[in-house]
Amino acid sequence: MKVSRIEIKDFQQFKDFELDLTYPEGHTKAGQPLDKVCFIGQSGTGKTTILRFIKSFFSNVPCITDAKEFEKIIGKFYIECNNVGTRIETVGIGFNKNIVDKNINDYEIYNATFVHEPYINLGNFNESLNYIYFPAELLDNAASYIENQFAIKNPLENIKTSQEIEKIRQNIKDKIENKHYYDFSKDNPTDIWYAIYFDIIEYEDDRKNFDREISQAMLNKNYELAEKLTNNLQEWLLNNNPLEKIARVINPIVSKFGVEIDTKATYKNSENIFIRINVKKDNINVPYKNWSTGTKQIILLATPLIQLDTKNSIILIDEPERSLFPDVQRTLIKYYTELAPEAQFFFATHSPIIASQFEPWEIVELKFDENGNVYREDYLKKDMSCHVDNYKFYPEYLRWDEVLTRVFDLDSEGNKREEILSMALYCQAKIEKMKDKEQNNGAEFEKLMQDYQKLAHKLGWNVYEKNN
Repeated sequence: MKVSRIEIKDFQQFKDFELDLTYPEGHTKAGQPLDKVCFIGQSGTGKTTILRFIKSFFSNVPCITDAKEFEKIIGKFYIECNNVGTRIETVGIGFNKNIVDKNINDYEIYNATFVHEPYINLGNFNESLNYIYFPAELLDNAASYIENQFAIKNPLENIKTSQEIEKIRQNIKDKIENKHYYDFSKDNPTDIWYAIYFDIIEYEDDRKNFDREISQAMLNKNYELAEKLTNNLQEWLLNNNPLEKIARVINPIVSKFGVEIDTKATYKNSENIFIRINVKKDNINVPYKNWSTGTKQIILLATPLIQLDTKNSIILIDEPERSLFPDVQRTLIKYYTELAPEAQFFFATHSPIIASQFEPWEIVELKFDENGNVYREDYLKKDMSCHVDNYKFYPEYLRWDEVLTRVFDLDSEGNKREEILSMALYCQAKIEKMKDKEQNNGAEFEKLMQDYQKLAHKLGWNVYEKNN
């Protein structure tokens, strides 16, 4: 299930707004929905609003309502369902006739009613995970719950029998499998962590069974069987430890922060059942409350993508760059998209480093026109058709400063830099002129070169020899 087109007729700053979200001509996937999309633009242009528009629609898609009952339809989605095999047009968001006397712009998107034509084949929309939404405030919404309750005290500590544990485990499994979306602006990730926790408990119990069988074989002096069981245990340990699975995915990122997942931790009788990390150099445990915000951001965002079935899902991530250093940002999009390779991703960002990881047709730059309405900036060359070879620039191949100037429209160097730059260029021109007149041996020239070198150093230029 992927969105190939969005139309917003009239909502807040969007009026007759259209987005084609398909690959251009010349691409191997020409005409198919994009696998990933990046929204950029000035604050207030509606990047987050579009993410909410998408998630709100897919929160309500299973509800069938006749569109004729609606006074005003404000948006449409065009969706391609892999499990249906055809592209379908779905009527999007509308307001019921009984509220049309009110100003619809006073209503948040989630207060609207969602409709689609009753004859449309919705495939398995209501049988799979429709979307996961990670807000910019992910740490505020999800991490605080974990810190205050989940990472300090085991919520299951008073549950003693294995039957009770298994009942809770099955309930959580059913809840996850039957949940059509996760919205982490209001949901918390504890169900996902319970599922991981129960996988670890099952793993620990199975390992103890191996140990008992090996011990029994040794007591019976059946050393051949003990050796066989030991070899089976070693192979089993490599392939079945849930923490190893998580570590393989998360450690490549968090190791840059000097920590790594503790894959040898035991949880069954522990107070803390949240994931544990250790300092890499000395293997000392780091309590959750002492984790860096970047570590929390990565783990809280990656684990749902690891644990959930995202095959037919849409993943919405607002400001993925939060709390992360540039060296992490520059690999982030590839990292997340590889965790859910069949999902469609929508990112909203202010980071040029994030934007540089997208092709020009994957970037939606939002701008205000003279009437205050939002439009999409066209990246195609003038009077050229929509083809992979006809774009003005390709962010993945630009330098960082070029991404800022060409993609983010930063046409100014900044007041201080412009002033220093002007002085440096003046000195440079004067130096060349004095060289031409062979006046480059006196005190005046020496002083000019010293001034120029100081200015060049501030600008980050390399000046090796004073007479060059």
